[in-house]
Amino acid sequence: VSSIPVREAIRELVAMGMLEYGHHKGCRVREVGIAETIQALQVRSALEALAVRLAGIAALRPRLAAMRAAVEQIVASARARDFVSFQKANTVFHRQIVEASANGILLRMWRSLAFEVRTRAIMEYLSSADPVAIAREHGAVADALEAGDLERAASLLADHSVHLVELDQVHGMIRQEG
Repeated sequence: VSSIPVREAIRELVAMGMLEYGHHKGCRVREVGIAETIQALQVRSALEALAVRLAGIAALRPRLAAMRAAVEQIVASARARDFVSFQKANTVFHRQIVEASANGILLRMWRSLAFEVRTRAIMEYLSSADPVAIAREHGAVADALEAGDLERAASLLADHSVHLVELDQVHGMIRQEG
């Protein structure tokens, strides 16, 4: 491989915020702290609530089977404390909602937050919280969508991300970090 495409790929990863560049030091993977992760979760909760409202029931109903399957996987992963599988299924669930909105800009913004949301800090937090309770929140969102209650689904999605933000343990981690 020529060095030009490699340099371009590195520049793109720096622009995306996944790498950081140090003058005369090269690039390295950027560390994402809990404070930044929480900020990403706050933005994500607003984007997903908006996605539900934009999508509407007609666009979301055909996705419910995939969402239900993802919920089952999220709960099973939480019970097994397999947080890698949990995150994969979690992403599938939430992506169904965002893609249903048919809003390319919203999807692009949501994707840009994925790096922050999938950090080690959240995985460590999930291992000390009740991951099964967090996993079951997805089922309540799917229930609201199945009932055709967009506002309840949007509210539950917003609350789902905010629950991780509001817990005392997470706030303690922010104070330690910043």
